[in-house]
Amino acid sequence: MSIKNTRIVLASRPTGLPAPENFRVEKEPVPILVKGQALIKVLYLSLDPYMRGRMSKEKSYADPVPIGGVITGESAGVVVKSRSLRFREGDYVCCPSGWRSYFIGNAKKRAETRTPFNIFGELEHPPWHQFFLVFNYLSEYAEANQKLVEWVSSGKLKYRETIVKGLEKAPKYFNWLFEGRNFGKLIVQVAKDKP
Repeated sequence: MSIKNTRIVLASRPTGLPAPENFRVEKEPVPILVKGQALIKVLYLSLDPYMRGRMSKEKSYADPVPIGGVITGESAGVVVKSRSLRFREGDYVCCPSGWRSYFIGNAKKRAETRTPFNIFGELEHPPWHQFFLVFNYLSEYAEANQKLVEWVSSGKLKYRETIVKGLEKAPKYFNWLFEGRNFGKLIVQVAKDKP
């Protein structure tokens, strides 16, 4: 039995807040893994305001999502199949899955970090603003990650989150970011860890 992947793609560019017609839900079979790849079942998808900018055709510090392309996003998941020496079935990982239920990761391109604070990739055109981007401080990432995990584990750093369920509802939940309907981090539970 082949695994079906659900993915949400950009159907058209929104004007203002995205509307349902700006998205399309697609189903596709998951391809067979090749050497070095791992199949990740997405458990949680992070919804973030930057995603709205990526839906625009205007180029900024990152390329726009193309029409028909999977909406950009970071997620946490579990490796369900592996042809990689780096990751085993059952490993929990963070990955740039976008809005989809399964993601094929190439272990050669992934950091070996298994925490919720992992961020992958580099920006080709970082913006010039008053804030900073974590990508500008990659040399300090390991130390910061260690401290953050320590502070969260000890209770020294507290956080709040809003967890909602259902990948297909992500377009509706996404607008909550701009309507003030979430408290803290907005996360979509895409799947349960165990069936």
